[in-house]
Amino acid sequence: MTVAWQVRPLGDILQTTGTFNPLSSPEREFYYVDVSSISNKTFEIQSPQLIKGKDAPSRARRLIRANDILFATVRPTLQRIAVVPEYLDGQICSTAYLVLRPKPTATPKYLFYFLLTDDFTARIEALQRGASYPAVTDGDVRAQQIPLPPLPEQERIVSILDKALDASAATLASTQVSATKARAVFTSELNATFQKGARAWPLKPLKTLCAFQGGAQPPKSTFSYVAQPNHVRFLQIRDFTSDKHITYIPNSKKNRLCAADDILIARYGASVGQIHTGKGGAYNVALIKTAPNSREVARDFFHAYLLSDFFQSRLAAVANRSAQNGFSKDDIGDFPVPCPPMDEQRRVADFLSDLRKYVGNLCEVYDRKLHLLSEIKTALLHAAFNGDL
Repeated sequence: MTVAWQVRPLGDILQTTGTFNPLSSPEREFYYVDVSSISNKTFEIQSPQLIKGKDAPSRARRLIRANDILFATVRPTLQRIAVVPEYLDGQICSTAYLVLRPKPTATPKYLFYFLLTDDFTARIEALQRGASYPAVTDGDVRAQQIPLPPLPEQERIVSILDKALDASAATLASTQVSATKARAVFTSELNATFQKGARAWPLKPLKTLCAFQGGAQPPKSTFSYVAQPNHVRFLQIRDFTSDKHITYIPNSKKNRLCAADDILIARYGASVGQIHTGKGGAYNVALIKTAPNSREVARDFFHAYLLSDFFQSRLAAVANRSAQNGFSKDDIGDFPVPCPPMDEQRRVADFLSDLRKYVGNLCEVYDRKLHLLSEIKTALLHAAFNGDL
């Protein structure tokens, strides 16, 4: 950072902005930008609401102009930040936003990029108040220090960031599309396998190939969050995606136990139909354990069947008829299972397993690329506001 740069509070370089009560013009139509209108992926205002003044919510009060920057002070670390486009000049936004309108000493885009930096976000995060609905005040934001070079330098920095981050965004979007297509390859092949198999292989009822065992729900008073002697891990649906809240219960004959290789199906709610494996312990009532008959069906073939739309679409239809969006073993016992000879099952399972590994490896490459693009963006913004561009 050169000597010509200054470090000043944001409030020093901001103009005063106005408010307007839309109820005073009940028939006037205007665009309203609420908190959900800004994407924290593209940092753009998307689908603002066109409403009449008489229908405006109480938070619709802040006037905005083209090139203002909106910063959501509610859950600020989500980075709902955007520059107001020309077509929203003279419209209204929520009081959940701070409207930043720079004085002539600062360019709007320079200020916009500053708000996206990790350093600014970290400082704002430290000032949040409220556990369930964290927020900062307008004053908290205005008090933050911004490094401010002369206008020509600001414009040069903005030009570099525009070009670099536009190129990065295009690469990011292309990579995300490629990753989505790669994942779809396995899903498409999996579904096609069982759709074709239904026409070529014998169909057998699910209950003849597999036994089911529902989980149990011990009293919460027995829960422990520290491993103890003669306790087992208590598995809930959330435990298959995170180890953040591990729970233990006393070992008991009433427990329903599963091994890491067992296959469990989520029975209720938004998770219904999820297929889980890889963890052992006692499992709760929201899960049902499957025990495929090894003489009739290969374990990996059966696992693939449960993941396929051939099973999942039928399960969704059954679960949707329930008030709690769930199912019992009796609801699915007559589901048809395309069931070829055992050698063919193993061949199909091996093929799908190899394809899944290949797609998984490819997606890891894409994920690393996405992570690298994120790091490049962070590094560019850090360099820009440290005078290193």
